[in-house]
Amino acid sequence: MRALYLICLSLCGMNSMASEINICAEDAWPPHSYAQNNKAVGSSIELIQDAYKNSRYTLKFTSASYHRCLKMTQSGNFSAMINVALTQERRPQFLWPNTPLLSIKLLLIGRDTAQKPSYDVLRGKRIGVTLGYEYPDALQADPSIMQIVSNTELNSLRQLSLGRVDYILLSESSWANLRPQLSAAEQSKLKNLGVIDQLAIYLAFNRDHPEAAQWAAEFDEGMRAISAKRPQPSPTTSHRHN
Repeated sequence: MRALYLICLSLCGMNSMASEINICAEDAWPPHSYAQNNKAVGSSIELIQDAYKNSRYTLKFTSASYHRCLKMTQSGNFSAMINVALTQERRPQFLWPNTPLLSIKLLLIGRDTAQKPSYDVLRGKRIGVTLGYEYPDALQADPSIMQIVSNTELNSLRQLSLGRVDYILLSESSWANLRPQLSAAEQSKLKNLGVIDQLAIYLAFNRDHPEAAQWAAEFDEGMRAISAKRPQPSPTTSHRHN
């Protein structure tokens, strides 16, 4: 009986562990994902919680830097991480659901207002990039572009204000949140040249975990349920997509 009890206890423990998805969440990308009072919060986290609310899984979120989330999820310390862009570089590194969390617009930030946002402008230029972040395939594929790596987007903005890089690509939310943290003198040297590209952002799963495909399938099912509950636009109403 004691042996049966121990076997049951072990199996129950395994089932309990399997029912939890440990998710690493970037700690500094408001409003999508950030740390507040040592807790992971943000719109992406709320959306994931809503997608899984009718599933058998419980969710555990841990805040860390994006680069740390990336490395620790790839190594299996976390089951998944949020807000990963699906690029050619990242595609083989994770297991992906069919449904993105969101699509973000990328702004081209420079110093010369005469330039238009296009990849032609970036050829042969120094582009400030953030360690571990994804960038569009069009940028990564151009060998003439010199990528100058900083630890944070704020540091890249400061490098741009000093003329040490020529351009950076930032999401609209990053530009809105980081620009006020710069001095008036730094802000005066930076220009938003407009939207250069878009990236689809996902909840990405550790590809080696045996339950990853099931996690992704249940996430997609939850996202379909969320979409079905949203009010559908009237056929007689015109809409402008931002």
